[in-house]
Amino acid sequence: MTRIIRAGLFTLLTSVVVLLSVSRATAFIDGLTGTTFNFIADDGHLSTPDGGSPIFWGFGDAADGAPQYPGPTLIVNEGDTVTINLVNRLPEAVSMVFPGLGVTTRTAPVFTRGDKTLVKSLAPEALANGGFQRYVFKATKPGTYYYQSGSNQAVQLRMGLFGAVIVRPKGAVTSVGTTIPATLSCPPVGQKEGTQGVNVIATDAPACTKTFATFAYNPSGATDDSTAYDREYLFLVSEMDPGFQKWMEFDRPFGRAFDFAKWKANYWYMNGRAAPDTMGMPLLKKGGGMVTGSLQLPNQPYNCMPLFHPGERVLLRIINMGQDLHPLHTHGNHMRVVAEDGNLLQSPGGTGADLAREQFTVTLAPGKTLDAIFTWTGEKLGWDIYDHRDDVDFDPKCWTDPVLAANPITCPLGQVKGAEDYDINNNGIFEVMTMPNPYENLADHAKKFNAFPAPAVAPIPQSLPVFLPDVMLLTAGPQYSGSPFLGTAGALPPGEGGFNAFNGFFYMWHSHAERELTNNNIFPGGFLTMAGIVPWPMIVPGQPLPPDNLNVNDEFSGM
Repeated sequence: MTRIIRAGLFTLLTSVVVLLSVSRATAFIDGLTGTTFNFIADDGHLSTPDGGSPIFWGFGDAADGAPQYPGPTLIVNEGDTVTINLVNRLPEAVSMVFPGLGVTTRTAPVFTRGDKTLVKSLAPEALANGGFQRYVFKATKPGTYYYQSGSNQAVQLRMGLFGAVIVRPKGAVTSVGTTIPATLSCPPVGQKEGTQGVNVIATDAPACTKTFATFAYNPSGATDDSTAYDREYLFLVSEMDPGFQKWMEFDRPFGRAFDFAKWKANYWYMNGRAAPDTMGMPLLKKGGGMVTGSLQLPNQPYNCMPLFHPGERVLLRIINMGQDLHPLHTHGNHMRVVAEDGNLLQSPGGTGADLAREQFTVTLAPGKTLDAIFTWTGEKLGWDIYDHRDDVDFDPKCWTDPVLAANPITCPLGQVKGAEDYDINNNGIFEVMTMPNPYENLADHAKKFNAFPAPAVAPIPQSLPVFLPDVMLLTAGPQYSGSPFLGTAGALPPGEGGFNAFNGFFYMWHSHAERELTNNNIFPGGFLTMAGIVPWPMIVPGQPLPPDNLNVNDEFSGM
């Protein structure tokens, strides 16, 4: 991805090229695993799409020797005792607190006065310029949490001293047999789904079921699939005032004051990046100094671009580490919020997330976390997203020649023309209907989206009164496949398209506060990304099931 892509929407979409060349890179949450972590706190500079380079303070993995924004995501298991050894390289004391998690080391606050009237820190500090402190917490329950500095928070949180904590349910969670709704087509038995390929289609229609082995929270029982998921993504949102960052770097060291009443954000980040960098390649670290992915944003390793197949359950782990309220809106469907602040939305004595709610937009208060499940099937679009053909009559002459129609060989069952039968291509050939795709909405199977020039020719049914212009009149952009159908390519003008190898669909996911869609007042940018819907690999009857095209990039496996 190039830094010169800040001029407009065309340039924003160019970054989505990463969808297909490194799909595996964005199909999971990157982070550190284990129970003991060695951290540093230090300063560095960020890169913003408008050409800025604001200073930040951040935590980092001591093995890398550099801070990052946000700090490393910690991925631990329920019941783990987690130790963090912190060395502070910053010019003022720093501490760490872990809201919602059971801290077992001393947590007494630090005061600046002997009479204990002014709190300096919420936890014991690592002193400036090389100080050390150890923190220990118990991951008592699964969920989405965060860590942050407990010192001088008005400054240090604005500077970036925070990161995510993911606590996975303890042990091997028992699989759940989930019934696929009869309104959707059943994927082939044995199809492995999800990032880890551990969720499996168990039985075929009419009793189509799927077993899950990945959960955000411990199931209440053998039938509780309320937090089961296939893929998960982190949405840690934050913001910066470039004036404040400038003060921290050039004015504060000389004793000049800053009026916090005038603090006003003008950069907005998702996982430490502002759009379109949210959709760029991540920087994945494999240990031993080995890295893979993009080196262009060394202090901002995490991207934020969800990719998934139709029908998959996508777990969104959402955290607001900023100072302001942030409304996250998902186009394409609602999300089902199942937990808040690491607490399952469950009634007393209830089963699973029985208090879950559906929302198109979730507004996050500072320090808030949410877990939500998102699924997309194309339901209620009102047309066949795969462009299946429903012409089943063998010969149009059967409709007009009564003698021919009486011949059971040329016209089986004496077929007559039905309202749904027409020559889709006007070429005299009536195609045989194609089998549904996995999780396809059956009510829309073979329902035509009329993409022919006006005027429409009766009795061609159309679900949308849309007539596409001539292809030479279109400015398609690099991600348009040339076709309105998922998994299908079409004709494009010279120089258009070419960066959507799987012919996927894209929906914009973004803040519903319009200012947050800019980078220092330049649109588009900020709190914005694209969600990519990737069609399932083609299934050939009688052949082994193909590997998942979102999980096959060996370069990023095992992360």
